[in-house]
Amino acid sequence: MSNQSLVTTDRIIKRNNDSTTKTKLVETIITDLNNDDKLDTIILTDPPVIGDPGEFKKVFISLNGYGNLSIVAKEVWDNLDSLFVLENRNKIKSNRVFVFKNSKLTFILLFGYGFGSGREFTVIQIKDNISKKIFDDQLDEPIKLKDFRNDKEVELLGRNGGEIYETVDSLDADIGVYSPYYIYNLNNNCKIDLELTKKYNEENYVWAGLKYSEKIKVLNPRKKGKHRIIK
Repeated sequence: MSNQSLVTTDRIIKRNNDSTTKTKLVETIITDLNNDDKLDTIILTDPPVIGDPGEFKKVFISLNGYGNLSIVAKEVWDNLDSLFVLENRNKIKSNRVFVFKNSKLTFILLFGYGFGSGREFTVIQIKDNISKKIFDDQLDEPIKLKDFRNDKEVELLGRNGGEIYETVDSLDADIGVYSPYYIYNLNNNCKIDLELTKKYNEENYVWAGLKYSEKIKVLNPRKKGKHRIIK
């Protein structure tokens, strides 16, 4: 694998900051992101001040011989979700950045810190040697990357947190708000796939549309059993 013209950390930091700003490096990742046998660079910078949550606020991606991308978090990105890492294989050795690759596309996933108001979740796509942010919104629980249609395209299963506010021990279940699962088509700029989303919720939860709702009560079995809407 060639490292010709590999952009160094120092060169990137100097190029993207004026002389009055001192950038603090968090992590540098060297790997081939676009399957051209050349080493590319991911640089994480700008950690929060001591005592504040999170790990880094800025990410810079440099494709060797091609363009660069620099993005800043709305709040702050954090370490990878431990449950997500158990379900999905990271292509790089990092606790802060998750990389998924196939023969045509690469996706970089960044997990925001889980504030009470929700978690920022970011997806960067690398396609045709161009890096582009395709998703940057609230997604509290990214769950799994999978080819749900068996068509060699990858989707992301995720969900936003839902409050549980009542226990029903006699049914070994809990009652909570309606919080559907979502399936995002990463190959299609991370748009929700309505057909797959509806099917997944019908088979694994309940289906009452895409919107989270505190007005809809859902019975959630703790072990085996069928979720159902309580009228």
